[in-house]
Amino acid sequence: MFCHHCGSQVADDAKACIHCGAFTAASGTKPPPRTAPPGMIFCQACGQQIPAQAVLCVHCGVKVAGREDVLERALFPEGGHSWLVALLLCFFGGVFGLHRFYVGKIVTGVLLFFTAGGLGVVWLIDLIRIALGGFTDAQGRPLVR
Repeated sequence: MFCHHCGSQVADDAKACIHCGAFTAASGTKPPPRTAPPGMIFCQACGQQIPAQAVLCVHCGVKVAGREDVLERALFPEGGHSWLVALLLCFFGGVFGLHRFYVGKIVTGVLLFFTAGGLGVVWLIDLIRIALGGFTDAQGRPLVR
């Protein structure tokens, strides 16, 4: 469903648009749309103003769409895969290829799994490459620090 005021896409069961604050048809009422001050958005469920960086609405307790908790941001940063997570996976489970699975290199992860990390040689090379920042994910992007 789309907001009748600003045209942004909103959830089908949303009572208010999170971008402009206009109530949707699901709410049953149509008060005039509001504009949020800088740094604020409107809760999708209750329509109240909340800080833009909020994870949960302080008024109704609903998780704000598009917001991630701290663990999700650490494991899956916006620019790619986490350098720290890959380093820890390589250090503790590198002989099983866990770091390769994490960054999306499934085929080489399976090879490392069945060869005990390339007899430890590939594991050690990967550990050094990750630590120095030369390791990339399956799309060729460097890991995010």
